[in-house]
Amino acid sequence: MKRSAAWFFVLILLSAICAGGVYLLKDHAALGYPSVDFALRFPRAAFLLPGGDFLVAEDGGRLVRLSPDGIVRWTAGRDGLIGDVLAVDVDQKGSIYVLDRLERPSMDASGDRVPRFERIVRLSPEGKPAGVLVQKRFLGKGGFTKGALRAYGDTLWYLFASDDNFVSLARVSVAEGRERIVIKTDWSLESASIAPGGPDGSVAIATGGGIVRYAQGRFELLSEYLDDFPYPSELRYLEDGSLMVADAYIAGLFTVAPDGGIKKVLEPAALAAFGNGAGFPIVDTFSLYEGTLVFVEQASSTVLSYNPANGAFRTLPAPRADPERVRLAMLAWYAAVGALAFAAAALALLLSMVVRAAPAFIALLIGALPGLLALGALLGYFSYHDAQAEAASRDAKLLEGLRNGVELAAANFDTALLPASLRPGTLSADARGRLSAYLAGLARSPGLPEGSFAALYGLGSGTLRFISDEAGQPRVGLPQRYALPSYRSLFEGGSSGYGIVEDPQGRWLAAAASIEKQGSVAALLEFSLSPTPRSLFRRPAFSVTRLLLALPGLALLLVCPWLFVQAGRRSKEKRADLRARLEAEAEADGNADDSGGDTGELDPQAGADGSLDGGPDDGKHGMKRARRQAAAARSTTSVSVRDAHRRAAAALNAGRPELASRILEALIVQRPKDAQAFNNLGIAYKRMGSLAKALSCLERAATLDPTNGSTRANLEKIRSLLP
Repeated sequence: MKRSAAWFFVLILLSAICAGGVYLLKDHAALGYPSVDFALRFPRAAFLLPGGDFLVAEDGGRLVRLSPDGIVRWTAGRDGLIGDVLAVDVDQKGSIYVLDRLERPSMDASGDRVPRFERIVRLSPEGKPAGVLVQKRFLGKGGFTKGALRAYGDTLWYLFASDDNFVSLARVSVAEGRERIVIKTDWSLESASIAPGGPDGSVAIATGGGIVRYAQGRFELLSEYLDDFPYPSELRYLEDGSLMVADAYIAGLFTVAPDGGIKKVLEPAALAAFGNGAGFPIVDTFSLYEGTLVFVEQASSTVLSYNPANGAFRTLPAPRADPERVRLAMLAWYAAVGALAFAAAALALLLSMVVRAAPAFIALLIGALPGLLALGALLGYFSYHDAQAEAASRDAKLLEGLRNGVELAAANFDTALLPASLRPGTLSADARGRLSAYLAGLARSPGLPEGSFAALYGLGSGTLRFISDEAGQPRVGLPQRYALPSYRSLFEGGSSGYGIVEDPQGRWLAAAASIEKQGSVAALLEFSLSPTPRSLFRRPAFSVTRLLLALPGLALLLVCPWLFVQAGRRSKEKRADLRARLEAEAEADGNADDSGGDTGELDPQAGADGSLDGGPDDGKHGMKRARRQAAAARSTTSVSVRDAHRRAAAALNAGRPELASRILEALIVQRPKDAQAFNNLGIAYKRMGSLAKALSCLERAATLDPTNGSTRANLEKIRSLLP
C-alpha cells in the first residue's frame, strides 16, 4: 500500500508538471492537432508593411500578418480583444489602426435599442491592442461608417454618423488623441472610402454612387467622373496630387490627375491569369506603400503586389503556419495529453488502493464505474449522431422547400421590375424600393420555410452580380463573391440549383432558379435561410444493433463489480494471513526471549549478501515480549515488507529457521518477484535440512537478480552439498 501511495503521488506530480507545461505554452496551445496548414477566409484588403511583411484583412473581421514567403506571424480579431472590424488602415511607419464595433446593434426586451461602443484601436507589431484613440457610444442608427478610415501623416481621418444617422467628417491626432469634427453633413452612408491629403488640403470621399470632394468648407460632387467610375470603392491621394481610384464594378485601378485626366493603372485583363477561371477578377480595395500597389484578387483569394513602374506582379505564396510555432503547439498538445494520461493513471491507482482497503460495497461501486463510463460514452455517441442526423434531415427538407418555392416564384416573376442594365445607378430609388418590396413578398409566400430571404442576381462579364435583395441595398452591378459556383451554369439554360453557402456572416441554405425574359435567362432568384441549429445531444433512438453494441458495456457493468469485490477480498485475506504469521512469530520470539535467547535484529538486506548463511549475530539482549507483540500487530490494514525481512533475519540469527520460513513464504505470496526473500528462504530451508527446496529457492533468486554475487555464492554452496 505504501508503494502504491508513493506511485500515486509520483503520477500526480507528473500530471502537474505536464499541466504547467501547457500553461507556459498556452499562447501556442490548440484544441486540435497542430498543423502547418492555414487558409485565408474571405480576404478583402491587403497592406505592405515596412520590412516586407503583409497584413491581410478578412471580411469576417480577422487580421493576418504574413511574411514575404507566406509564414503566418500572428492573427488578431475574433478573440475578444477586437470586435467586429469595420475598417483597417496602415500608415507609412507600419502602425496598424482598426475601426471596430464591440457590440452589434440589438434590442432589449422592451424593444429599445441597446447602447453599443465603437472605437479606433491601434495595434502593436504583435497584433495586440496598443491603445484606443477614439471611442464613441451609439444608441440609434448611428456609428462609424464602414470602410471610412485613413491614416495621413500623424492624423487619422474617418466618418461617423450620430444617432440621427447624419454623417460627420472627423479626424484625430495620433500623438495627442484629440478629436476634431471637421464638418457635419445631412447624408446617410452605409459604407465609404475616404482620402485625405489632396490639393489645398482637400478630402475625397467615395460613396458608392460617386466621388465627393471636401475643400475649403464645402462639398463638391465630381459628377464628371460618374460615367468613368460607376462604383468607386477605394480612394487614395498620391504625392503629386493625383487621386487613385478603385472601382468595384470595373475591377480596375485608375489615377485622376489634378487637371482631370484619367489614366488606367490596372485593368481586369491584366489580372485574368490570377482569377478563378471565370474570366473576370474581383478587386475593390488597394493600398500603397512606397509606390507599390497591394490588393486582393477576391475571386481566387490571392494577395498581389504590383509595381506600376515596371509592370511586375508578385503573388504572395499560400499562407502556412510558422513551423516553430507548430512545434511549440505540438509540445503544448502532447503536454495536455500527458497531463490527462497521468491524471487518469493516478485516479486508477487511487481506486485500486481504495478497492484493496475499503469495504466490499465501496469496491462494488467502484467496479461499476468502467461499465457506466463505457455505456455513457456509447449513449453520448448515439445521442450526438442522432442530433446531427436530425439536423441534416431538417436541412434537406428545408433545401427541398426552398428549391420548390424558388422554382415556382421564378416561373411567375414579374420581369418588368428587372433593370435594363447591371450598371450601378440604373435603378432609381423608387424602382429599387418597389423591387425590394416585391422580393420581400415572394420570401413570405405560402409554402416557403419561415425566415427565407430573397435576393436577385444577374451575370456580367462571367461574374455573378447583385441586382437587389429584399433589404433594398443599392448594390446593383457589384460582384457577388460568396454565391454557389454552380449558379453561373443556370444562365446557360439550367433551371435551379441549391446547396450550402458560406460567407462572412455564417453558413446558409440557398436555392436559386433562373428567370427568363424574351427567351433567355435574365436573372436568378435566390431564397436563402439559416440552417437548423446544431444541438450536441438529443434522446437517442434504440434498435437491436445498438443493443448489441451496448452488450460489452453491460458485461463490464456486471462483471467488473464482482471482480473488484473479489480482488478486495483476496487482498484483505493476504494481509490478514501475513499479519497472523507475524503475530505468531512475535509470540514464539517472545517465548525465546524468556529463555534467554539472542534477540538481536539484522538489517533487512543482510540475506541478500549471504551473511545469513553464518551463525547468529551478537546483539543486545533483553527485548520484552509485550514490545515485540505490539510491533508485530501495530497495523490492522497492512504490513511493512521491511519489517517482514527484518523479522525473518532475526529468526535465522536466533537459530529458528522454521519461523523464518513461515514469514518468508507469506511474504513471497504477496511479492512473488522479491529476490531477497527467495535467497533468505533458501538459507532457511538449508538450515532445516531441505536441500532440494533450498536449491529451488536460490535458483529462483538468481534468476530474479542475476547480478547478485552473494546469491550465486549461496547457490554454489547448496549445489556442492547435493550428491
